[in-house]
Formats: sequence, C-alpha cells, structure tokens
Amino acid sequence: MTATEHPPTPTPPTAGDYTADAAGGVAAMTPPSSRGRPREHPVVRRVVLRHVVVAAAMSVFLSALVVAGLWRFAQDQSRENAEQVAAQVAATVLGPMARHDYSRPDSFDRSDLRDRMTPFLSAGMVDRVKLFTVRGDHATIVFSDDPQLEGRTGYRAPGMTDRLQAGGVVVKQVPRDAAHQYETSLPGNRLEVFFGFLDAAGSPTHLELYIPVRPAGIARQATGVLLPVLLAGAVLLTAAMMPLSIAMARRVERDRAETRAARRYGLAAAQLTRERLARRLHDHVIPSLAAAGLLLDRARIAPSPPPATAGPAPPAASATGAGGTAGAGGAGSDLVLAHVQGLLAHETQELRAMLTELLTSAPPDTDIRAALHQLAAEILTTGLEPEPIVTVIVEDPCEVDSQTASILCQVATELLRNIARHASARTVQVRVSTPPGDQARTVELLVTDDGAGFDPAVAAPPDHIGLRLVHRLLTDHDGRLTVTSAPGAGTTATVTMSAGPPRSGGGHRPRASWPRRGRPR
Repeated sequence: MTATEHPPTPTPPTAGDYTADAAGGVAAMTPPSSRGRPREHPVVRRVVLRHVVVAAAMSVFLSALVVAGLWRFAQDQSRENAEQVAAQVAATVLGPMARHDYSRPDSFDRSDLRDRMTPFLSAGMVDRVKLFTVRGDHATIVFSDDPQLEGRTGYRAPGMTDRLQAGGVVVKQVPRDAAHQYETSLPGNRLEVFFGFLDAAGSPTHLELYIPVRPAGIARQATGVLLPVLLAGAVLLTAAMMPLSIAMARRVERDRAETRAARRYGLAAAQLTRERLARRLHDHVIPSLAAAGLLLDRARIAPSPPPATAGPAPPAASATGAGGTAGAGGAGSDLVLAHVQGLLAHETQELRAMLTELLTSAPPDTDIRAALHQLAAEILTTGLEPEPIVTVIVEDPCEVDSQTASILCQVATELLRNIARHASARTVQVRVSTPPGDQARTVELLVTDDGAGFDPAVAAPPDHIGLRLVHRLLTDHDGRLTVTSAPGAGTTATVTMSAGPPRSGGGHRPRASWPRRGRPR
C-alpha cells in the first residue's frame, strides 16, 4: 500500500487517557490532550450541585428529626416542671386544707384557703385552684379562687379516684370543653395536676391546680442551641466530603470515557483493518494471482518445440514482456512456471501474514513458557524478512495462577504484534520473572526489542489502540504497564501485576486458560 492509499482515520475522542501503537515500536502511553480537560468542569459542577442538594436535603431531614425530638423533650420537660411546681404548692397547702371538714359549706374558712393560695396565684405559678369533695363517681367543687365555680358538680373517673386515694399524682392536659372555658381562653398552655387527701371528716378530697407550662418556649430555646450546631456540623461534613465526591466522580467519568473511547476505537480499528485488507487484496494479492493465471494459460497454449534436427530456435521474448509469447520451447515454459511459482510463494506468504494479523492462534491449555514460545513463533516468524531472533525466558520459580497466565499471554500477544508491525527488530526478548524478595507475590513481564524505537512524547495515530486496550485490561486487574523507548534505541515494555493466590500443592505449572482455535498454516 502506498502512502496515498491509506484509508481515512477517524477523529480520536477527546476523553481518552492514553494513546497507543506509535510508529516505529511499541506504543507509548501519554496523558490526555488538553481538549479533553474542559469536560471535567461540567462533571465537577454537576457533582458539586448534586452534593449540595443531597447535603441540603439531609440537613432538612435531620433538622426535622431534631425539632420533633426537641418538641417531645419540651413536652416531657413541661410535664416534669408542672409536677415539681404542683408538688411545692401541695406541700404548702395540703396540711392546712386537711384540717377542715368540707362536707358542709359553712364548716371551713374560705378566706384562709384563699390567703394561702394567693401568693402562688400572684406569682403566676398557678392559674386556677379547685377543691373537690368526692361522693362515688361524682365530684363537687367546694372551693376555688373563682367563687362562681363553687357548687358545680362533675363526673370523676373511678380509676383517677383510686390513684389519688393511693397517694398518687395525676397530670392531664386541660380538656377543651364547656367546663374549662375559662382555662382554655387564657393565653399559653397549662396542665391539670390533681392531688388526693382526706379532710377532717375522713372524706376523700381532691385538690386540682392549673399549672402554666411553656413547651414551645423550651423547644425554641433547645432548638436555638442544638440546631445551629447540627447545621454547622452538616456544612463541615459536606465540605469535608466534597473532595472525595469530586475525585470519585472524576474517576467514574474517566472510566466511562475510557470505555467509550475504547469501544469507538475498537469499531474504528476493525473498519480500518477491513479496509486495509481489502486494499491489499485488491492491489497486490488478486492482481498477482490473476497474472499467474494468465501466465499459466500462455504457457499451456505455447507452441511445441521444433524437432531436434531443425535449426536453432529464434530468441524468445520475455515471459512477461508486452506482446511477447509465453516462451518458445521448454526453456520458455520453465521460465514462466518459475515466475508463477515465485508469485504464488510470495502471495502465500502475504496471505499468511494477513491471517496472522487477523487471528493469532491462541495457545492451547499449556504452561506459560510454552504459550509464550508459541506466540513468539507465530507472530514474529510469519511474513517477516528477516525473521528476528526471539528469546523467551521464564525464570524459576514463577508460579502464577491460570487467570494471570492468560492475561500475561494476551498482553504479550499485543506487544509482540506491535514489534512485528513497527519495530523492524533483529532481536526480541520476552522475560517473565518474580522480583526478588517479593512478599506481595507479583509477576513481571518484560518485552524488549532492538528495533527502531520511537519518541514517547509524540502521540500515536488514532487508529492504533493496542496499548490502550492493554492498559485497560491491566487496570481492571490492578496491573501496571510502563513503556520506555527512544528513536533508534529500541523499546522496553514492563508489565507488573499480581501473581494470584499461591498454589496449595502439586508440581505442575499453572496453565493459561485460552480457548482452542486452529492455527494459520
């Protein structure tokens, strides 16, 4: 194929991280171009926005939980405060109240009771006082700070009476009914606290105190203290997690970009390979085979040689000359056949090279040393003139599991193909070893050639994806690829990856798990 016959190459994607297969040797890995970097800004903005939205939603949710918890705490605290205040009042007034007989309205001094309750009413500790006498399930108000309420009768639940007679305390919300219109019309909130005792006649008597409470104020006060601390912690946590979120988003975006780029490059490379093979068949193989067929036809219809007694035959035209015959006599036919044989041998070699490019036979189920020997023999000795001297060294001990052996063979296949296509090397060495003193069980594959080399700073053509796919394969298996080269100084590719778990026993070598396929012949 001439320089003007190269098929058009697709425009490389801008999101790639590596280039591959630079001309003249094994391809170098280079950073992504500056054209791909601006794409990070939308990713960062999107991640920051998403992070802030999620953090805000979580802050609102946590704030709602905190407010609900504080409101419950405020209610419990209000109930506890009301019990404490009521206990203080009861400790002061229950003793004097128990010295009176409340069975008859004129048998006790109301002014004395009112004087005892006035300090608590004036201080706002108590909003209302009611004193009940209990007869069965009914209770009658015999004293109140509001005289208009005295004499009213209401139902008293037996369970409540039993609890108060046993010395307990009952705390309730003020019911919203006609009997409590005054209490419910007052601003704020209050609780009913009931105490039970026996009057001077031994009759059960109940003291009811209306204690003002401020659950909303307690909740606001606690919220003002805790909520800013919570929101500040949420802001600090959001800021601390932001770099991690951005780094993870960039990594995910980079992986997606690599996957998309590898897929696009793979499709483009397949198309370019088909076009290149079609051009080689059209420009070289098919014309050569057609010319061989024409030469064979001319040799077949060439006139028989004259008798031996005849004079010398006239000089024969060139077997391939324009307008000449295929040759006169056996000598001419031999020349034609020799030329045809040369054409067929050359095209057979060309077809072998094309088959090797299309499909290198995978090593059978054998150890890694034999697999690398087979790969080197197939890739570097088919269609290359002259054939390079290949050395395969697998140092002992070199124990790798079957998956690692398979990956090393795949990587070696691509590296050897690059050498066959570009390097024009005289010697090639493939070495597999385990670094001395290695406690992490790593294996190292070293592929070295003395070919043309290349400048790693120069980006590779966009249709070369070998090293990109190798890098992706190694990245997926926690491996690393390092390529060093210089123009005229050859190329060295170093692959380092985990050797896999140690073998449990047995003396056989690990085998490469490759599917069986036919070899090109």
